[in-house]
Amino acid sequence: MINEIEIIIKSSLVSIKPELLTNDLNLSTVLYGSHSVLDSLDLINLVVDVESRVNEKLGKNVLLVDDSVLSEENSPFETIGALSSYIVKLLNK
Repeated sequence: MINEIEIIIKSSLVSIKPELLTNDLNLSTVLYGSHSVLDSLDLINLVVDVESRVNEKLGKNVLLVDDSVLSEENSPFETIGALSSYIVKLLNK
C-alpha cells in the first residue's frame, strides 16, 4: 500500500507544480521547511489533492490535518517518505 501512496503523492505534486518531474521525486524530497519544493499555498493544495486521490484510488477517506498532527514532534509533511508513512498509519487505524 505504501507504494500506491507514494505514487499518489508524487502525482499530486506534479499536478500542483508541473515543473517537477516524477523521476526527480523520491522519499527524501522535502515538502515542508526551508528546502521545500512547495510554498505554503502549494502545501495546502497538496493536502487537499492527496486526500481526494486517496479517496478516489483507494476508496478510503483520510483526513491529513487535525489536532493530533499539530502536536506531533516531527511533521508528517516534512518529506514524501514521512507523508507516505503517516497516511498508511491513518489508513490502518
